[in-house]
Amino acid sequence: MIKKFFNNIKFGSQKGVSMVELVLYMAILSVLLTILTSVFVSALDVQSESQATSSVEQDGNYILARLSYDIHRAQSINIPSDNGLPAIDNFQIVIDGVSYAYSVDGNNNLILARFLGINNFGLAPGDNGSLALRIGLKNFLLIENNA
Repeated sequence: MIKKFFNNIKFGSQKGVSMVELVLYMAILSVLLTILTSVFVSALDVQSESQATSSVEQDGNYILARLSYDIHRAQSINIPSDNGLPAIDNFQIVIDGVSYAYSVDGNNNLILARFLGINNFGLAPGDNGSLALRIGLKNFLLIENNA
């Protein structure tokens, strides 16, 4: 019975995977994985760039809103002149008796400085506290000087 079973089986007719086919399948799989990985990395780069752009837009909207708000509340606006022309890198405004100075530093950051006077924020006389708003593409800093 066992001999009969083995005689009926034809080993040459059975299909299998040859070494060439296996290497070919692995090569195709490797190419597909490489393509999918590069697409995934590209998607991550686009997401990162999109987040950076969104952050810059939010920062710009904040700058415009703050300038508009301060200018509408201002009792006076002082724009110093440079050779008879208005200076484009600084101006001062007074709101409720507090002087605010907007200026641009050497790194093209917008700086808002608020001068509060002596002994605000619980500072002892002679202490110099500072809090400033520096707005640029990379950094924000709010400065309030007691002087």
